[in-house]
Amino acid sequence: MSAGSSIRLGKGLIIIILNILGEIMSEKKKKPILKMIIFGIVSLASYFVLFNQEGMVTETYTKGGWYAAFPILTAFWFSFVHGTFGSNFLDVLGFEAKKNK
Repeated sequence: MSAGSSIRLGKGLIIIILNILGEIMSEKKKKPILKMIIFGIVSLASYFVLFNQEGMVTETYTKGGWYAAFPILTAFWFSFVHGTFGSNFLDVLGFEAKKNK
């Protein structure tokens, strides 16, 4: 066996191993890393705006009338954004709900 054929054999084995690893990795559930990052940034930005503009928030939210819907909508907003971030974060870490049979 010459040196050239050994190199070709080595490259062939590496390609086979990489193909097998690629098939194994493609079968796994993809982790929502980008979603986690986006919702994390939106969550942080929302909290920053809320606390940075607390005077305006307090003044607007205590006017009464239709303004009474603002705290409810804000609670829904934070619940959705923070909950989605938390869910994606746990998925990225690999935690899954226990499935009862």
